[in-house]
Amino acid sequence: MFSMKTCKGCNKVLNNKSRSWCSTECQKKHYKPPEIKLLCQECGTSYIVRACRKNISKFCSHKCVGVSSMRNRLKSHVPKRVILSCEQCGKEYSKTPSMAGRSRFCSRRCQGIYTCSKRTGSNNPNYKSGIKSFRERAIECFGEKCRICKSVFDIEIHHINADRSNNELDNLVPLCVSCHQMVHKVANKGFKFITFLDECPSDDIYHAYVLPLIHSKLAKHKSRQSKEN
Repeated sequence: MFSMKTCKGCNKVLNNKSRSWCSTECQKKHYKPPEIKLLCQECGTSYIVRACRKNISKFCSHKCVGVSSMRNRLKSHVPKRVILSCEQCGKEYSKTPSMAGRSRFCSRRCQGIYTCSKRTGSNNPNYKSGIKSFRERAIECFGEKCRICKSVFDIEIHHINADRSNNELDNLVPLCVSCHQMVHKVANKGFKFITFLDECPSDDIYHAYVLPLIHSKLAKHKSRQSKEN
């Protein structure tokens, strides 16, 4: 006997046997998809979902999804720590694996104490036989003041015999930039810079030594010009 296919909702006869509903409106009105109950993996409450989402759904709401994802994100971003021992105080401290290979001290204080105790004197890579520079020794002996004009600005150290390898105190004298240049100009004209004498007061050095050299040089120059004329 020939049977007619009807709509699942309103029992209306269907002309197309491949269809199960007479219209979309009828399907929305009468169709109820199978549902199941699940437990939320975050808060533990039960909720209802369609059966097709049985293996997909894990949380009851968007709030539980956000809380769970934030917790998992924090767990995954916690860096691993490596336990090290401080070379100064012996205290154990932790560092990330990227810093463990170059970390030696638990704090800057321990690093400073170690540096002061282990890298002073000949143990320091910048150690230079323990002898101060000729500038420091000259300033300690004569003071940071020009011996000619008494200026305290732009102090340089002059080598009296023009031998820079001779850094003895009796060959050094502090001069300002201007007086240093003037002394070298006079020396280039044929005069030598003599050691300051004890009987010559430092206040009269310029008048007692420099000016006579300049005047004598000018006099010789004038007499030479007059002979040529």
